[in-house]
Amino acid sequence: NLRNVSRRVNRASKNAKIAIQSQHLAESGDLWAAVSSFGFGGTNAHVVLKSSPNPAGIEQHDNLDITSAQSHLLPLSAHNNKSLHFLMRSYIDLLAVPNTDVGALCFSAAVGRELLPARAVVLGQNAGELVNSIKKILAKSESHAYESDAKGVVWLFSGQGSQYQGMASQLLGFPVFKNALDYCASLLKDEDGFDLHGALQSEPEILQQTQVAQPIIFSFEYALTQLYFSFGMKPAAVAGHSLGELTAACVAGIIPVEEMLPFVRRRSKLMSQVTTSGAMLGAQLNVAHAQKYLLDFPGVEIGAVNSDRAVVFSGETDAISSLDQALKQQQIYTKVLRVSHAFHSAQLTPILGALERDALHFKPQPGAFPIFSNVSGKEISGDQMGAKYWVSQARKPVLFGDCLRQILSANSTVLEIGPGGALSAFAETVIEENFSPEKKQTCAGIINSESAEFSMKKAVSLHFSSGSMINWYSVYSDRKRRKRLLPDYPFTRSSHWPTLSESRRIRSSDNDFHLSNHVILPAENTQMFSA
Repeated sequence: NLRNVSRRVNRASKNAKIAIQSQHLAESGDLWAAVSSFGFGGTNAHVVLKSSPNPAGIEQHDNLDITSAQSHLLPLSAHNNKSLHFLMRSYIDLLAVPNTDVGALCFSAAVGRELLPARAVVLGQNAGELVNSIKKILAKSESHAYESDAKGVVWLFSGQGSQYQGMASQLLGFPVFKNALDYCASLLKDEDGFDLHGALQSEPEILQQTQVAQPIIFSFEYALTQLYFSFGMKPAAVAGHSLGELTAACVAGIIPVEEMLPFVRRRSKLMSQVTTSGAMLGAQLNVAHAQKYLLDFPGVEIGAVNSDRAVVFSGETDAISSLDQALKQQQIYTKVLRVSHAFHSAQLTPILGALERDALHFKPQPGAFPIFSNVSGKEISGDQMGAKYWVSQARKPVLFGDCLRQILSANSTVLEIGPGGALSAFAETVIEENFSPEKKQTCAGIINSESAEFSMKKAVSLHFSSGSMINWYSVYSDRKRRKRLLPDYPFTRSSHWPTLSESRRIRSSDNDFHLSNHVILPAENTQMFSA
């Protein structure tokens, strides 16, 4: 409304101008603007604004983050599912705008919005893939009501046989992971001079050796959990398969890494000293059917029960080979496992005394998270995991299928921690046999067939959708990125028109006398007169 500027206004600065009409601003250099607001209630506000920095000048760090590759992670949340649906449609419209900076949009949605209860997350390499993923979620939720018994994410730690050459290479750019791995390397070097970093790059045939495989798998899994902790990810419970249970106990705080990792190294060397030739064979059988073969093949026993239709036989090499041929003749799927010894069998008996002595110094503590035992297939108290427990854990069969049934009866989501994907596959089988698949989710670990960055994005997505309070600045490695405007939060509109029945209830319960009035009830298309 300004027409004439008072001569009393000090305009000493030639660069300061009072805007009395719309005008174009310069496209380069720093711009400053002052905005005043005068309220009817007498409130005056004055804000001084400065133009945002040039994207080319935004500081970058050498540290990697899981968003540095081509794929993008878009997290969305709202107070309820109805608002979440509206929000997802708003993002579909925004992503359809040409030349949208998808990376800036995903970063802004992650760090610039409060984490609310109703959540959805999509992954994609570009705006089109993100839109298609959002549309799939909307289509599914409209045909099926949102149903979830989510109570957190359970971490499953991979066992021996999951290792592969260079499995840590893509993660060394993350300082938290590298520092944890370096710490493990120092513990192993102090133990007996073992070179962890060199072993991780060993040829495949070296990686199959028990004394190499066990310490590198443990160290990899431990370092990965430290990185996930820094992202704000925490498990609802933990479990591990054979060797993986030792990592699970360490991560849960039952036995510190300074004690557990040297024990893992000594354990691996003891097992390598077993001279009897042994092998292990996976088969698609239920445990009852599998037990019938034990009478016909002496020297073979059940080493693991991984699901309702997956068992592992363990025993003498020749006996395992004969059993393999017999099962194949009956059209039963089998697979010889990549292991150096017959673990969880009588062949380990000679080393059990030494194994117990190596664990006598353990002083197990109650765990920070619930942990499930390979020995019983049930939850176990951390303070029960002393020396004798770890002897039984090495000798007795791995009842991992029982662990999964217990876990999935109380939780909806499992994430494999480690370089493998076998445990998540076992979980899918247990879900198909015992639960409603649409209510459960599984996710593999850092597998060799996809980039570590993409595997980690899936893990973060799983935790976000399950309600974890993700530390997005840690996920983005504290990079300074350009933010952009996002869709406004959609308010869930609710009608508050009184219905005819409500009006009658109010009238019948009101004994006061009122003058005649005329009420229109749009919800009932009714007019009511009252006195």
